[in-house]
Amino acid sequence: MMQDCSAWCATIGKFANIAASVRINATNHPTWRPTLHHFTYRASDYWDDAEHESEFFAQRRARRVTIGHDTWLGHGST
Repeated sequence: MMQDCSAWCATIGKFANIAASVRINATNHPTWRPTLHHFTYRASDYWDDAEHESEFFAQRRARRVTIGHDTWLGHGST
């Protein structure tokens, strides 16, 4: 992986080439909610007496991304 890349909950195959500024498994916002804002699932970032929504993050971890062997992801791809 080159500079400014991020990968979350991903399996990356052998000899995968990942260019700069690539995001693998970027955040999927909860489009079924009235707002996409973080406060709906990262509540403890906004209120002292609240907790992050563990179910939301468990669902995100369950949606892994697999990048196969001998692949190329170009600059800035998501």
